Amino acid sequence: MLTSSTGLRRIVLPQTSPDIALNLLFSTTRPTTTQIYPEPPYSPLFANAIEQLRRYFRGERIPLEAKFDFSDATDFQKRVWEATRTVPYGETRSYAWLARKVNNPKSSRAVGQALSANPLPLFIPCHRILRSDGSIGGFSYGIQTKHFLGKLEGIPHTP
Repeated sequence: MLTSSTGLRRIVLPQTSPDIALNLLFSTTRPTTTQIYPEPPYSPLFANAIEQLRRYFRGERIPLEAKFDFSDATDFQKRVWEATRTVPYGETRSYAWLARKVNNPKSSRAVGQALSANPLPLFIPCHRILRSDGSIGGFSYGIQTKHFLGKLEGIPHTP
C-alpha cells in the first residue's frame, strides 16, 4: 500500500513474491513522496482501509472506503474511476455503460485503458466491468484473478 498525506495512492493485489509486489507498487509512483505499509504498524489514517480489505477477502459484503490521492491521474481517469466506484458489490456493468456514465458514449476503449491504469483495485472495482456481450474482458492482474474476485462476490462470469 502506498499513501501520501492526502490519501491512498496505490495498492497491489497478492503476488507470488514481495519483489513483484514492490515493482507493481512503484510502477507509476515515485517512492520518495509516499509511505509504504506492507505490514504493521499502519498509519492510523489507513488502518481502516487495511481492515476493510481483510474483511473483503473473507467474503464480507462491505463498502471499501478510504481517502484517495489521484494527483497523478488525468481528469478522464478520475471520472472513470469514480463512476466505477458506483457499481455495487456483486453486480456488473459494461465498458459501454461506463463510457455513457462519464458522458463519453463512444469511449469504451478509452474507458478500458483508464481501468488498466487503476491504482486501487477493489476500492475502484474494475473487476465488475465486463464486455457488452457479458464476457469477462481484461484485467491488469489477469483473467484468473478477475474470475476469483467475481466468484468471491457471487458474480457469474461468462467464459
